[in-house]
Amino acid sequence: MRTLLMLAFCASSALLVMPLLAFAQTSSSPAEATQKFRAYLDEDWKRWMQEYPEAATSAGFPGQNRRWSDDSREGIDARIRHLRESLTKLKSISRDALPAGEQLNYDLYRERLETTEEGLQYGDDPMPFHGVVPLNMWMSMTQMGGIQQGMPATLATMPHQTVADYEDILARLETLPKNVEQNIEALQQGLKRGYSPPKFMLRDLPKQIAGLIPADALASPLLEPFNKFPAGFSEAEKSRLTERAKQLYSSGAMPAIQKLHDYIAQTYLPACRESIAATALPNGEAAYAFHVRWQTTTNLTPLQIHEIGLSEVKRIRAEMDKVIASTGFKGSFHDFTEFLRTDSRFFYDQPDDLVNGYRVVTKKIDPELAHLFGKLPRLPYGVLFREHLQFARAAKMGNGSPLPARIGSGTSSADFPRAGAGGPAGIPKTLRLLGVRRGLGALFGESRRRTWHV
Repeated sequence: MRTLLMLAFCASSALLVMPLLAFAQTSSSPAEATQKFRAYLDEDWKRWMQEYPEAATSAGFPGQNRRWSDDSREGIDARIRHLRESLTKLKSISRDALPAGEQLNYDLYRERLETTEEGLQYGDDPMPFHGVVPLNMWMSMTQMGGIQQGMPATLATMPHQTVADYEDILARLETLPKNVEQNIEALQQGLKRGYSPPKFMLRDLPKQIAGLIPADALASPLLEPFNKFPAGFSEAEKSRLTERAKQLYSSGAMPAIQKLHDYIAQTYLPACRESIAATALPNGEAAYAFHVRWQTTTNLTPLQIHEIGLSEVKRIRAEMDKVIASTGFKGSFHDFTEFLRTDSRFFYDQPDDLVNGYRVVTKKIDPELAHLFGKLPRLPYGVLFREHLQFARAAKMGNGSPLPARIGSGTSSADFPRAGAGGPAGIPKTLRLLGVRRGLGALFGESRRRTWHV
């Protein structure tokens, strides 16, 4: 499972089948080489989980739930050293001695490590298993992500079934101020280097941070696990754990996050750049080209990618114009989009009708998926109506919210809230209030949960 989880993040690579003679000339058998390679992957995975305890919590890796990542300069330097040491160790393993399938794994992991090392010069975090966009060590907070979202998300996803689980949460709450201070220092260093996000991207950041520290401790997303305990906890244990959490909140977490809020609002945000262009950053043009190459897994330049985008927009618009013409509609393109947005025939009157409408759509999609994807997840998916309270919390924080308990922990989801103020009455027949889940068991051996708020 760990090997698959590591390699699932890596880009696709060509499978090179070596001649049998090459295997005969190696000093070790394929079985021995495979054992050495797998042992390396296993140890490297363990080390990365130790370096990034939040990722360990998310992945279900044991033993790291009491810690935060060390985001001090020393901690970051240690992770960079390990990245380079890991790559050196991987290169010491004979690729030619591995069987074909393991050669593919070798190529994928080596590409991942080499790409991550290349990104260091642009401030990319040394963690090889990042998501859509690697974290930048020199500008680690925007309204789309940062510790203001990562801290409550980590605490909420930690196990909280036993007293020991809650003690782990308390341990993290106790050391949260140190983590906040380290991130403030990282932002300060980023400004000195000339790195900052566009000011426009930070407009909601102070509000997000303030949302973490209401006067009522138990109203804070940081203390969400203490609002509802599992069955079997004694009243004495509930009281002890809750009071300790409130004390840690008021004496440590709240002042630290208030300091973060004030720094962002009064110092950092005013100092951030006006330009939205990546080229405004030091060595920004090269960094942008590197990230385009990494994200597209091609050697195309940003300009070439842009030209593809323009041609696709032109092609799709032509197809849309054909659809409009086929309906007999009289009016401009804008008139047609307004017609779709406002005409009552395109809106459901009842929430259940909306959910059932999407259930019909998913069943129509299912038999077509096999024509588009070579391998489908084993776990089924469904469309569910979500509670209004959860959307209110998600809107307050600007990020995702936990899945309802009845769904289970091993799911992923996408959230679509109601149309905003000023929209038409009723519930539109476009993506709005529902939750969608699909298991990822086919990829990871066990499904994992991830939530997005759109």
